[in-house]
Amino acid sequence: MITMNKYIKQWSVATSVALALTLAFPSCKKSGESVEEIMERNYPARVYLQGDRYSAPAITYALSHGSEGVKGTLEGRFYVRLSRAQAQDVVVTLRADIDKEELKDAVSLSATEVTVKAGQLASDEVSFTLDKSKLDSHSDTESYKVSIMVDAIKSAPAGLQLSTNRNLYAVTFSKAAQNEEALQPTIDYDQVEYLDADERATKWKLLDVTPGIEGASNANVLFDDNESSLATNKTSFTFTVDLGRVIPNLKAVLVEAQSQLYSPMGFRLEFSEDGKKWKKFGEIDGTAALVAWGFDLQAMTLKKAYAARYLRYTTLSPSWDDEGRTAIREFYVFTEKK
Repeated sequence: MITMNKYIKQWSVATSVALALTLAFPSCKKSGESVEEIMERNYPARVYLQGDRYSAPAITYALSHGSEGVKGTLEGRFYVRLSRAQAQDVVVTLRADIDKEELKDAVSLSATEVTVKAGQLASDEVSFTLDKSKLDSHSDTESYKVSIMVDAIKSAPAGLQLSTNRNLYAVTFSKAAQNEEALQPTIDYDQVEYLDADERATKWKLLDVTPGIEGASNANVLFDDNESSLATNKTSFTFTVDLGRVIPNLKAVLVEAQSQLYSPMGFRLEFSEDGKKWKKFGEIDGTAALVAWGFDLQAMTLKKAYAARYLRYTTLSPSWDDEGRTAIREFYVFTEKK
């Protein structure tokens, strides 16, 4: 209502001024000219856009991205408005833009030509929609800004002008990284097969360990079946395991700590086929993580089999150790049993 009150106030002030000028300075008034005609001549009517949340300075919608694709509000609603009603229909054309070139075809308007009927101040509701199918392939965290503008006044009474400061309706969509929500804190050994031990020892690589983590200089620290480990105190850390090839039916992951005391209280697991485009399997923390542990093991089974070459593991909170020490000793992968 702030914006509408502002326009009403401006109209009232302008009308008062025009009337005062007419009464005080009759010479300023053209022969037979009404107050309305003076207003049209000195304060021309304008066409502008108003959103369904017009009092908000900025509109942002959060989008989630799970195993079923992008979810959330994927549209915006607005009106074409006039500062004063006109004696004949006002017809305008609209344009929709998005700030990502690869998504230029993802925005559609319910109408590109809109009419404000004679004697009315606003058009019927207009909307735009983002095409969900075009967003589903974008797995990273992203932000999209959609801007709607009056492109041109197609037909209107003489003198009607396009607003210079209110010809924009913009909505920002903030999309989270894709999260498959696929982690289950358990493992059924009857349903999975251990990935070849020789392949694990000779072809797997440890990549992108958070700087300053103990044991990071040993490239086989998580694949050597001994007591060495990646460890740190009271600090979350990340590492990536390169499996050497794309595993087409990845089904489970087992992470072994030096002891249950040194197991992190929460973690995130992500995957990629090429090391560039990542998706999140999910996160486990708190009670759910505790349920997942058997002695010093964290077991994670996926709801379905995935193709992956790279696995990125991130601790989200320290262990139960008084010093908050986290120490990861071994990393194992299982495939879906044929």
